[in-house]
Amino acid sequence: MRIKDVVVKIVNVSIYTNWIIVILHTDEGVCGYGDATLDTMEFKVKQAIEAIAERIIGKNVLDCSVELADNADGMVGAAAVSGLNIALWDLKAKAVGLPIYQLLGGLQHRRVPTYVSFNRSLKGRTPDDFSKMVETLMAGGDRAFKCAPFDEYFWREPIGSETLLSRGFERVKAIRETIGNEAELSVDCHWRFEYSTALKVAEALQAYRLFWIEAPLPETDAAQLSGLRHAIHQRIAGCEIQ
Repeated sequence: MRIKDVVVKIVNVSIYTNWIIVILHTDEGVCGYGDATLDTMEFKVKQAIEAIAERIIGKNVLDCSVELADNADGMVGAAAVSGLNIALWDLKAKAVGLPIYQLLGGLQHRRVPTYVSFNRSLKGRTPDDFSKMVETLMAGGDRAFKCAPFDEYFWREPIGSETLLSRGFERVKAIRETIGNEAELSVDCHWRFEYSTALKVAEALQAYRLFWIEAPLPETDAAQLSGLRHAIHQRIAGCEIQ
């Protein structure tokens, strides 16, 4: 089974989001699918994938992989390579007639917990909007959620910052009051804070029993991030762009 063509499709899925889908076509009519989504960089990623594609056309899918040399093109290059490799793994599994997990070490868990990240589904950002969203999701059976309540805040623009933080706390409070204590809640801060504000926010959020707090700081200083983790005694998630 050899790669015949590489197609990149940019698919609009919401008012905030475009997905970048990689499709590898083979000479046997089998296709592999990958996700190379990188917010606001759709056309740059598409160009990067098309440039890399020339290296894999005609190759046997079982002997093919794509590597990123010396972090070339940064996040754009990483997204392009990631999408291509996901599609290649899809093809490898189809070529040998096995699910992908069998090629990656075998079955480890029969069930994997998931959560709903609903930030891009919101049309309004009042506490009531957040509350109604999780209420709808719970009615559908979901019991773990992640929100981004501080997206208006940016530490380089201090004017009005206390008001913006307060709005974020009100949104988290509204969610917790709606979902109760049995459902899990995480907060994504999208790298909005410097250290002192991140510490203040994390301490204030302890009242809402978070599963984790995500990306509270820019992740360029590992020692600072570790210091925050030990100062707040709270699980921290992040480093997705490192």
